[in-house]
Parts: sequence; structure tokens; C-alpha cells
Amino acid sequence: MKRMIVRWAGALVALVLTVSGCGAPPPEGTVPSGVEVEDVTVPYRSGTEDGKLTFLEFTRYTGGFLEDGSGDPVEDVAAILVQNTTSEYLQYAQLRFQIGGAEATFLVTGLPPGARCWVLERDRLTVEADLVYRYIEGSTAFVPVGEDTGMDVELKDGSLVVRNLSETDASEVYVYYRTVHEDGNYFGGITYRCSAGALAAGEQAEVTAGHCDPEVTRVVRIERS
Repeated sequence: MKRMIVRWAGALVALVLTVSGCGAPPPEGTVPSGVEVEDVTVPYRSGTEDGKLTFLEFTRYTGGFLEDGSGDPVEDVAAILVQNTTSEYLQYAQLRFQIGGAEATFLVTGLPPGARCWVLERDRLTVEADLVYRYIEGSTAFVPVGEDTGMDVELKDGSLVVRNLSETDASEVYVYYRTVHEDGNYFGGITYRCSAGALAAGEQAEVTAGHCDPEVTRVVRIERS
């Protein structure tokens, strides 16, 4: 059985959007020649232009659709590569583009500082090679990374083992995790979440974690109360 042990040092203070999903192949294709991209940074908060998120690549994706958890096969769906350029944790971002006259929405959750992720268009919008991407607007929510939670997480196939290594009891522990693409970037805008329940100091619990695979799963955040 594949396993990975993670020592986590990020405290969690707020809820992010979490969705169940299926694993999917990596994005395929490259930026088509002739594509125009305008306004390549997005607002840190609505109505501002602080450039806390950066768009690194615009492309098309063929494979299993990850964003709604279905894993349905799709072809030529609009995809972007987004980077969190801040020192904070991105809880949520909704990014709106116009692509060839059609409106496109990309949702991103659970992106650590400095991390990048491939995000597929929410409604499976298919795009041609000669379409223009124009940024319309975005809204974002960031929270501090926080302090050490005193938790260890061991990743297994379909489950997590969470250990409370601190000297204090936790009334509730949540683990947030993501799928990683073979190129090192996170894959999909979604973040998975599971609860380990209450853990006394020194206690551990193994919990079911859908879509957890030690080879392609990384813990991005832990919350305890």
C-alpha cells in the first residue's frame, strides 16, 4: 500500500469551497498561435488591481473533467495556469474571462502561497485555437497561513491517518488536500476536505478520504479547533 507522511505547519482559520472529484489526466495542448491575452493579472479583492494572482498560461484541455467531480471525458475545454504570488493562502477565487465572445468562469480554491494550478472552465466551455482571451473581472479571498497545528498526516490509498502530536486536545480537525499534476503544479481548481473529528493530545484517527493517492495527493491546509 502506498503511503506518504506529511508534517504540517499551517494553522487553519477559514472554510474553503470543497468538492468531491475524480482523478484525471494532465492538461494537453499548448497556447495556440495567435492567441491574444489582455489584463494578465487579477484583483486581490474585487475592484482592485493588486496583481496577487498571475495568469501564466492559456490553453485547451482534453481528458477527464475534474472540476465537478464527474471525471467525464471532455475535449478542448478552456484551461488556465494560475499562480498565487502572495504569502497568504488563497481560499477562493472566481475569475471571469471572455473567450471568443463567450463568457468563461474559472474557480480556484485552496491554493498555497507561491503555488500554481491548472484550472478548467467551470461549465466545460470548448475553445478553438484562434480565439482571444480577455479578462473581465475577478473576486478573491485570502487568509494568513498561520502557525503550527501540531498535526501529522499520513496519506494512504483512499484514507488519511491524522495524529495529534501537540499537548492539547482538538475538538475538530479538518484536512484539506489537492491533486498534483505530473509537472508539479496543482491540477484542478477544487480542494478536497475530510474531517478527523475530535483528537485528544497524542491520539490518532484514520478516516476515509476520497481521491487520496499518495503519489499525486498533497495536503495544503489543516484546521483545528
